[in-house]
Amino acid sequence: MTIYSGWQLVVLERFDMEKVLQAIQLYRITFTYLPPPVILAFGKHPLVDKYDLSSLKVLHSGAAPLTRELTEAVWARLQIPCVLPPLCLTMRSESGQRNWPVRD
Repeated sequence: MTIYSGWQLVVLERFDMEKVLQAIQLYRITFTYLPPPVILAFGKHPLVDKYDLSSLKVLHSGAAPLTRELTEAVWARLQIPCVLPPLCLTMRSESGQRNWPVRD
């Protein structure tokens, strides 16, 4: 649905914290699905401070619930307007969901 709608989709071969941060900065990513350990890293990892992540509007947890503390820590550090928990089942494929665009 993402490509069909004309939105840009960025896919990385494997997870590497620095490559993820570089991609967010380079492509001005606004919406992303991330597992809770990566969202935790966004709240604590020192590399995060080296990149401009101001384009991010929504972080969506794609695997497990987020604690209130984690959500607030990420928001406090990055000022991302929306940090979302999973919508329903915790082990479903995120590729089947509709990616809603974020408007400024």
